[in-house]
Amino acid sequence: MKNFKKLISAIMIFSMVAVLFAGCGKKVDTKDNEGVSSENEGVSGEGKVVSTVNGDEISLGEVNLYLRQMEAYFERFGSDIWDQPSGEEGKTLVDIAKENALNAAQNATIISLLAKDKGVEVTDEQAEEADKLAHEFMDKFDKEIAKKDGITLEVIKKILNNQALAQAFFDEEMKDFEADEEELNSMLEQSDQYKGYKENGHKYYVDQVRARHILFSTRDDSNQPVSDEKKAEIKEKAEEVLAKVKAGEDFATLAKEYSEDPGSKEKGGEYTFKRGEMVTEFEETAFNMKDGEVSELVETAFGYHIIKLEEHIDATDAEIQAEEAKEKNIVEEAKKQLMQKAFDGKFEEWKKDYEIVVNDEVWSTVEVRQARNQVKDNDAEETKADENKDEEQSNDETKSQDEKDGSDDKEKEE
Repeated sequence: MKNFKKLISAIMIFSMVAVLFAGCGKKVDTKDNEGVSSENEGVSGEGKVVSTVNGDEISLGEVNLYLRQMEAYFERFGSDIWDQPSGEEGKTLVDIAKENALNAAQNATIISLLAKDKGVEVTDEQAEEADKLAHEFMDKFDKEIAKKDGITLEVIKKILNNQALAQAFFDEEMKDFEADEEELNSMLEQSDQYKGYKENGHKYYVDQVRARHILFSTRDDSNQPVSDEKKAEIKEKAEEVLAKVKAGEDFATLAKEYSEDPGSKEKGGEYTFKRGEMVTEFEETAFNMKDGEVSELVETAFGYHIIKLEEHIDATDAEIQAEEAKEKNIVEEAKKQLMQKAFDGKFEEWKKDYEIVVNDEVWSTVEVRQARNQVKDNDAEETKADENKDEEQSNDETKSQDEKDGSDDKEKEE
C-alpha cells in the first residue's frame, strides 16, 4: 500500500488532467451511485466554494471532478481498494484521495495565477480545443451526478484552461533547465537496462542464435522437482542420448523422439532467440558455442539439455539503431524527472506566498462514491434478502403452528 500512497502523493495538475480526460469517451456509469447516502442527496452542488487561493475561488465541482477521476483510476486495482490500509497512521485511503483531489485543485489554481503574473496566456487554438473537449466530456457525464457534484461545463473548461496555462508556464519556467551531470548519472545507474547498454553495447541485445535442444525434464506432472534417485536415472538416459548425438545420429530426429519440451519437440528442438529470452545457463551456453557445435549436458531448473548451435545471427543496423533509441529515451526520461523535481522545488517556494483557505462546511460534504456505494448497495441487498428469509421462516413457522392447531381441534372433535 506504500506504493499507492506514493503514487497519490506524486499527483500534480499535469498528471491529474491527463487521467481526467483519458476516458472522456466513456459514459460515466451511474449504477454505482444509486442509493448514495449523503445529506446533500438530490441537492445541486453548483456554486458551492470549497476553498480559496488568494481569494480566487475553487468550486465543489472542481474538487469532485478530480476526485471522481481519481476514484476511477484507483479502482483499476480492485473495487475493494478503499478498504486497504493507507500506510499513514490515522488516515484511510479515502482520506488521502480526498486530500489529494483538493490539493490538485489548489495547486492548479496557484499555477494558473503564477502563469497570469508571468504574462502566460492560453492561445485561441488551445481555448477552442478546451471548449470542444469540455462539451464532449459533459455530453457523456451523467446529468444527475453532475448536478449533485456541482460539475458544470464551465468547471470542465476552467480545469482544461488551467492545464494549458500550467503547461505553458512550466515550459517557459524550465526552458533553460540543464540537468546536473552527477545527479543524472546517479539516476541512470539505477536503470539495469542503461547499465547493460554501457557494459555490453547495443548489438549484444539484438544478436540472435538459432539452436536446437533435447530436454530431459527433472520435474514431475505437478511441476515439482523429482527425487534425487529419479534425477540420477534421468541424467543417465540423457547421457545415453548424448552419446548417440556424438556418434553422428541426426539431432532433429533425436529431439522429436526424446525431448520433453512441448514447445520445440515437433520442430526438432529448434528455437531462435535473443539474450534475455531463455534461462541463464541455456542462453550462456548457446551464445558461447560455435556454429554446428554440440554441448555437453547443461542443467537448468527445467532439467538436462543437450544443445546444438545451428548459427549465430548478427543484428541488423536497424535493430541496433532501435536499441540506441531506447538508450536515448532512458536518458531523456531521467532528464524529465529531474526537471520535474526542480520545478516542484520551485513550486513549493512559490506556494508560500499564497493564502489558502478551506471552507470546512462544504469540504465535509465531499465523499468517495464509486465502488464504495456498490458495496453499500450489496450490503442493503443482503440485508433485504436476510429480512425476506426471516419473513419466510416466520410464515413457515406460523403455517406449521396453524396446521398443528387445526390437527388438535380435529382430534378434540373426534
